[in-house]
Amino acid sequence: MILQNRLYRALSVLLAVIMMLSILTPLTALAQEPVEEGRAASLEEQVAADAAAALGWPTTVWKKPLRESNSFDETFLMLWPPQSAVRYFNKPIYTATNGGDWGKETIQYLRVLPMGEQGSRDFIDTMIENGLPHSSYQGREGIVMPVGTPVCDPGGLLGYIIEQLRTGLTKFLEELFEEWDVDPNDVIITEGDCAEAAAGMIMWTCGSHIFIARDDTGSGAEDNIAAALWMAAEQSHICDIGDSLVLLAGTTDQPNAKTITDAQKLAQDTNSYYGANAYGRVVLGYTFLDADGKAGNVDGYEAGPSMAAYVDKECEFAQDALKKAFETGAPREEINLQRAIVLYAGPSQQADAANGKLSTLCCWPQNGMFYDVEVGPDDNKSHLFVSSLVMVAEQDGLGLWTHEVGHSLYSKHLLWDKHTRISDRYNYAQPWGKYGNISNWGLMGSGNWWGDPAAATPVQMSGFTKESAEWLSYVDGELDTEYALTAVENQKAGGAVLRFDDPTSNDPNRYLILEARDAGAAFGAPESGVVLYQVTWDGGNKHHIVNAITPQKGPTSGTGPRNRSYFRPTLRGVGDANAPTVFRSPAFKLEFQLVSESTASGYGATVKLVTWEPPAPVVGAVAAPAGPPAVPPPAAGQAHTTVPSGVDGVLPDIDLHAYDDQGRHVGLDYATGQYVNEIPGAIASGDLKDAEEWIYVPEGTQVRFEMSSYKTEQFLQANPGYRDVIRPQGYEMTYQRIDENGVLTAAKGQGGKIEAGAESELEGPDAPGLKYKEVKAPGYGKNLPANLWWSGLLAALGLMFVAGWVVALARR
Repeated sequence: MILQNRLYRALSVLLAVIMMLSILTPLTALAQEPVEEGRAASLEEQVAADAAAALGWPTTVWKKPLRESNSFDETFLMLWPPQSAVRYFNKPIYTATNGGDWGKETIQYLRVLPMGEQGSRDFIDTMIENGLPHSSYQGREGIVMPVGTPVCDPGGLLGYIIEQLRTGLTKFLEELFEEWDVDPNDVIITEGDCAEAAAGMIMWTCGSHIFIARDDTGSGAEDNIAAALWMAAEQSHICDIGDSLVLLAGTTDQPNAKTITDAQKLAQDTNSYYGANAYGRVVLGYTFLDADGKAGNVDGYEAGPSMAAYVDKECEFAQDALKKAFETGAPREEINLQRAIVLYAGPSQQADAANGKLSTLCCWPQNGMFYDVEVGPDDNKSHLFVSSLVMVAEQDGLGLWTHEVGHSLYSKHLLWDKHTRISDRYNYAQPWGKYGNISNWGLMGSGNWWGDPAAATPVQMSGFTKESAEWLSYVDGELDTEYALTAVENQKAGGAVLRFDDPTSNDPNRYLILEARDAGAAFGAPESGVVLYQVTWDGGNKHHIVNAITPQKGPTSGTGPRNRSYFRPTLRGVGDANAPTVFRSPAFKLEFQLVSESTASGYGATVKLVTWEPPAPVVGAVAAPAGPPAVPPPAAGQAHTTVPSGVDGVLPDIDLHAYDDQGRHVGLDYATGQYVNEIPGAIASGDLKDAEEWIYVPEGTQVRFEMSSYKTEQFLQANPGYRDVIRPQGYEMTYQRIDENGVLTAAKGQGGKIEAGAESELEGPDAPGLKYKEVKAPGYGKNLPANLWWSGLLAALGLMFVAGWVVALARR
C-alpha cells in the first residue's frame, strides 16, 4: 500500500471500482511471473538481479506489464486517465524482492521500468501530479518519500478519487458500500485532509528508465535499496555519466575503510543541502565508481603505495586515483565532468591534525578551465576533462563536502584573474588570501563545521556569496526607508539581499549588507537575527573582503554545538532594552535600525537606515589589522582548503581598548565575553575580527587607548600545536576628530606589532607630531551601481574627446 489513514481507506474501497470502470484489468490483479529461465537476461533484468544480490536477497526477477499493476503498486497511478496512459500499458516492470509477504507489509522490493525518454518524464510528472514529493536522487529527477510524508490535496488518480468522495457518492457506490459493510462516513475526506505515506519509497529517472526502491516495513531501508540499485545501474552503464564523478581511493599502506554506500549517502545529503541553500538551482548528477564492482567493503581504488608520498600533493593524488579507476579503459573516448570527488582514506588534516596526512580541498586547474586526465591502456586511451578536483576525507562530514563542492560552483567574481568560482570567506596566511571573516554565518567561512557531530548540519551561505553565485540579487537601500527582510534561508530563487552604500568611498566595491538569518530553517544560522557585513576591496589581488560586524551592545559571542563560539547577530531583540537594536558609525554618520521582528513564517525583520550625527566634538582611535593572519591555515598550491576544525572557539585576534582616568572601560571583557561601554558618551565598533575596530569618546575625556593580543594567547592555550607557527600581529593606527560642526579630520598614527598575550599602550590622539587633515567623504549613495551609468557616460565622453584629439594631432 502507498498511503494510510483516511485516504487509504477510501482507496481500498474504490480501487476495484476504478479498475472496472476503466476496463484496465480484471478486478483481481494478475500475478507477476518470474523471468523465463534459460534465456539471456535483458539489461534491466540483470540490473535488478545484481542489486538484489548486493542486498543479500533472492535473485529471482519477476516481470509483468504495467497494465497489471494493482492497488499495492505505485505504478498503478500511471494508469489514469486511460486514454493517455494506454501507450504505457504494455511497458514491462522488472521486480526483485526480499522474499517478504505483499499482504503482511513485510515486503521490500526494487524495480526497473524501461519507459523510454518521454515515458520516464511522464512517470515522474504523474507521481508529482498525484501529490508525491518532487525531489531528486543523486542528482536525477525523482521522488524521495520517507514513511510519514504527508500527501495533501493531490491531483491525478488520487485527486480524482478524493474528489468523488468529497462531492458525494452515487447510488451505485452506496450499494457497494452497503454490500462491503463500509460506513461512508469513514471514508469521506474533507478539504485540507492529508494522508501519510505508509511505505518508504525512492524513485528516479535516468535516461529512458525509471528505478524504484520501496520498503513497506516502515524501517527506512529504502535508502540502502536505492543505493544498491543505483550501483547496479552504474555498473551496467544503463545510465549516462553524470557531471560529478565520485570514487574512493587509498594507498597500499592505508586502504579505504568506508564503502561506496557511505559516499552515496553524503552525496545525496549534499544535494539536499544545495536544494535549500541554492533554492533548487544546484543539483549534482552523480556517477559512482566501485573498485571491485560488487557487494562488499573493497570499494576504494589504490592510488599509490604510500599516503605519506602525497602530503601537500592532494591534486596529484586525485589525478592518480582517476587514472587507477579507468586503467582498463573508459566508456567513451572523451568524458566531460564538472567535478571529480575523491574520498581519500583516513582523516583529514583539518579534522585530525595528528593523524591526517592530506587536506580536504578543491583543486582548480592552472589554465582556469579544466584538467585533462589521460586514462586507459595505450591501445584504448580516453580523456577526462574535469573542471574541479574535490578532495574530501572519507571521515569528513557533510559540511566539508558542501564547502569544497562550493568551490567548484560558479561565481561572477574572478579569483586569481582566472577562476570564476565561489571563494572562501576567511583569511589565508598569504597576502593574497585576505577574504575577511564571517565566522559561522556562512558555509564558506567557519559555518561548514556547524553541528554535532562536527560538520553534521552546515549553515547556509551568506547573502554575499549567494549574490555572487547569482541565486539572489542586490536591492540598494535608500535612507529613511523601511525594508522588510526575509531571512536568507527562507528566500526563493530571484530573491534579494539589501545593500547600502559606504558613504566614505566612491568605490562601488565598498558597501554594507544587511541580511536576516533564521536559526530554525533548514541548515539554519547559529542564531536568528540581522547581520551587518562590511564589504571592502583588495585592489592588489582583485577580490572582495567581507567582514561580519558584531553587536555594539550586549554579548558579542554565543556558544553553539560542541561549545563552538560564534559571532552573535549585529541587530536583535526588539523590545529588550539591553539588546542591540541599532548600530551607529561616526565615520559613516549612519545609524542602522532594527524596527521590528517576526517569526510568523520563519524569522523576518524590518530595518531602516538613517543619517546620524555623533554628539560632537569627539575624538577617536581606529585600529586596523595589518599583514598576514597570525596563524596560517593549511594551503596546497592551486587549491582552496577548508578552515581547520581545530581553529575553533576563540581565534587569534587583536583588540582595541579604551580606559578613562576613573578606570572605566570600553572594549571586550575577556572574562564575560561581553563588549562593555562604561565611558559616558563613548561610541564603539564592538568586537570585530580581522577588521577595523574604533572607539570615540567626548573630546576632553582623559582617555588611554591600548591594543591587546589576549585572544591570541587564549587560542594558543586551547590549541598549543599552533604556538610554533604563531607570528606577531601587525596593526595600523589612525586618530580622528569630529568637531562641533561635524567636520571629520584624521591623522596617521604609529602602527606596530604585538606578541600573543601582550598589551601595548598607544600614543593617543593628542600625541605630538600628529598631522590632522580634513576627510572629505563623497556622501551616501555616490558609488552604488545606480549612479555608475552617469560615470560610464562621462568616462565614454572623455575617451571620445581624447581619441578625437589624438586623431587631430595625427592628421596635422
